[in-house]
Amino acid sequence: NSTGNERLADCEDCLPGFLCPNNGTVYPSMSCPAGFVCPAGTASATITCTPGHYCPLGSGSEIGCVAGTYQDLHQQDSCKACPAGSYCPVATSSPIPCPAGSYCPSSTPGPSSYLCPPSTFSNRTSLTVVSECSLSLPGTASVSYGLTEPSHLCGPGHYCLMGAQTIYPTDGVTGDYCSAGYVCLSGAFS
Repeated sequence: NSTGNERLADCEDCLPGFLCPNNGTVYPSMSCPAGFVCPAGTASATITCTPGHYCPLGSGSEIGCVAGTYQDLHQQDSCKACPAGSYCPVATSSPIPCPAGSYCPSSTPGPSSYLCPPSTFSNRTSLTVVSECSLSLPGTASVSYGLTEPSHLCGPGHYCLMGAQTIYPTDGVTGDYCSAGYVCLSGAFS
């Protein structure tokens, strides 16, 4: 974009994100096609966008798919929503199965984005909704998030039914005090 150049070194490279296929280009006007990367000095689009990235029209470099999305194909100009039952961190090319103790609706960005809540657990992978987390078992309690098994036995002097989130339940639904005249040891469920 200057006149009077005497050497090739006086010429500037084509700008990133543009193609300059002809010698003597003063101002680049041809955008790099979608699905390709055109770094500075590119004459023709030959570098394809790689999986885990996307390259919209005019890309001078690849852009990593944002968390919650992925791209498994080459030469793409957008990313796909991460499918339910999987999570997708930044620049993912293949969705990762949701780990035990978690559930992953569509577009989940990380393995601990959605943890099974207290009173539940899951030792299975690839759950998609919270209702797939299992209630804590009779005689046990799940007292924190993201458990892969119930965390505690029911406390002495109490019994725990399904879904207890404390070792000393008193709500009458998930457990309660041991009835008069009965002894409830740790892990009691009736």
